[in-house]
Amino acid sequence: MSERPDPSHPSMPRPRMWQVALALNAIFPPAGYAYVGAWRAATVFAAAVLLAAVALTEWTVAFPPGIYRLGLPGVIVLALCLAVGLGVHAAWMAEDAPAKSGSRLRHALTYAAASLAVLTVLQLFRAYWPHAFYAFAADSMAPTLNDGDIVAVRGARALCARAEPRSGDVALYRRDGSPAPYLHRIVAGPSQVVAMNRGQLYIDGRPVAQHGVGEQPRDFAPAAVLVRETLPNGARYLTLDDGPDGPADNVAATQAPADGWYVLGDNRDNAVDSRVHGPVERRNLCGVAFRIITSRDKSHVGAKP
Repeated sequence: MSERPDPSHPSMPRPRMWQVALALNAIFPPAGYAYVGAWRAATVFAAAVLLAAVALTEWTVAFPPGIYRLGLPGVIVLALCLAVGLGVHAAWMAEDAPAKSGSRLRHALTYAAASLAVLTVLQLFRAYWPHAFYAFAADSMAPTLNDGDIVAVRGARALCARAEPRSGDVALYRRDGSPAPYLHRIVAGPSQVVAMNRGQLYIDGRPVAQHGVGEQPRDFAPAAVLVRETLPNGARYLTLDDGPDGPADNVAATQAPADGWYVLGDNRDNAVDSRVHGPVERRNLCGVAFRIITSRDKSHVGAKP
């Protein structure tokens, strides 16, 4: 008598199960396509993911709030719909996929590699694409930026020391020993001298033009005075002033290094900036914020900070 074939033996062909294809593609795309042997579909998916990431990023930059218009619930719903669609597509392809044989472990590693490749592409895009989005989590830049606002920055996340800012720009920078980036306004460039006396800003010994434009009400605190500053190069922006006697309203003359910038928060009495940590060196300057993507103040959306 001949022995009956063992379907669990690695050399025996095994049909592709649609349930497995659906689960893999819904949770770890494009592993489901790899599972059914649809490598062309897996390649198209990877290319589509990269193109979609580029398109959504640039669309958001050009027409803010772009993808953030959906909000977190909308993004979650969109992701779930996409996952279900990809899973159903892989399950449909599994019905006509030829049976496979060989090591299950080897196949599993192949499916994992397909998902890892797509994830790697997305991480490289996030690190090196020249436009990046950052959520601002402080009030040191009020009234320009508020806690929870999202800004677009010109500068790749993984590359610093390449930005070419000018006085008046809102710069993204890092501090030695701190992994989180900071956003403050550049008020002086290389070799310029900065000083403050009772809240009045001086650049190279000359007072920066200041004009009061009103007050900003605040919860549980006296209203702050809105002051428009105009730097020597013509850059204008609003600041908040709690009065001339704050702990950081008087700063001795400090010269920025030949490769550094002096930064201040627009919320002058509630910012930890170059008055505490000193000027920002070029190696730590990572980008320039050029557009507000979302804001609690809807009139700020789309504006340059």
